[in-house]
Amino acid sequence: MKILKKVISLSLVLLILAVFFLFKTEAYAGVSPGKYEVNFEPGQENIFQFEFFGGTDTKLEIYAEGDLADYVTLSKKEVIGKDFVNVLLEFPNKINVPGQHTLYIGAREKKDDQGGITLIANVRGIILVNVPYPGKYATMSFNIEDANIGEPIKVNIKIDSLGDEEIQANSFILIYDEAGKRTQKIDLEKFSLKKLETKEIEYFLNTSSYKAGKYNAEAVVEYDGGVLRETKPFRLGELLVLIKGYTKYIYREQINKFDVDIESQWNDPLDNVYGVVEILGHPISFKTPSVVLEGFGSANLTGYFDTTSIGEEKLTARIMVFYEDKMTDKFVTLKFKKEIDYMLVLIISVISIFIIIIIWLIVWIKKLNKVENGIRKQKKKH
Repeated sequence: MKILKKVISLSLVLLILAVFFLFKTEAYAGVSPGKYEVNFEPGQENIFQFEFFGGTDTKLEIYAEGDLADYVTLSKKEVIGKDFVNVLLEFPNKINVPGQHTLYIGAREKKDDQGGITLIANVRGIILVNVPYPGKYATMSFNIEDANIGEPIKVNIKIDSLGDEEIQANSFILIYDEAGKRTQKIDLEKFSLKKLETKEIEYFLNTSSYKAGKYNAEAVVEYDGGVLRETKPFRLGELLVLIKGYTKYIYREQINKFDVDIESQWNDPLDNVYGVVEILGHPISFKTPSVVLEGFGSANLTGYFDTTSIGEEKLTARIMVFYEDKMTDKFVTLKFKKEIDYMLVLIISVISIFIIIIIWLIVWIKKLNKVENGIRKQKKKH
């Protein structure tokens, strides 16, 4: 037995050593920076520098792939371990397809000719080339944040001129209430953008005259090539927690779990939110554990109470939710779930089965009588 254990142990050691020497453990690579972005200019020369790194003795093959790869010259075709590579990108006089083109500068581990298995690493940096559209052409992105009543709301609009002609533009924001009625128009900036230029407009919306609730903001940019529109919802919060749901049915003669669903109308987190439930007409009251309620978030409060001493069919409860220095309450009706009389169910089931058997016997007897009458008639004929 001891010899067998030694043989097994030695075999495991040899297996681990074999795996260690068989596989290349330095099969990884990285690149920095991960991305460059440049605008197309006919005939322009651009130089980008990437740092590639792998294992200490890892040979990395450098390559170009994707859009415009034919216009790339690499300072090195191979690096060992960690090194810099300069990429010369010579733009042609014209690129027929407008929009954003993607060029990959990659490094992959070179296969070793010494046998064994090599784990191939591959990593790629990106060069994005923006080619203008003919004429006047622009795009827009728009963002607006939630806030509480009275707090300023940050608005951000980004306009990209993607055409090869300069544009003249005017911008404004339209505010709509939850019913869709326009409540305000806010004029922003008039501006011009050259080809492939970008402009960001930042504005803080004064909400001192607003009520709490849901709104929609529409950003509009009118320029001499068209109109850009984008609508985003936003909310103005008030320090209020709503009771959205609760346990409606309970059981007799046992400890009942009681859930209260709550929802915050406030944009900021609320700490130490808890509930207290009183069963009116009975000396029963219980408190739930506290929770942290995220901005405009929902949560569940859970407590327990005993119904052993209660004889009524219905109960009235007062649910109270406490938060900050405020409280929301709600008076609700609780009903007992009707208990199943299993003995009655059993008796009804037995009677039902008995009736079914009787009916089946009657039908069977009738069929049997018909067969016998038929046989008698045939005998009489003969």
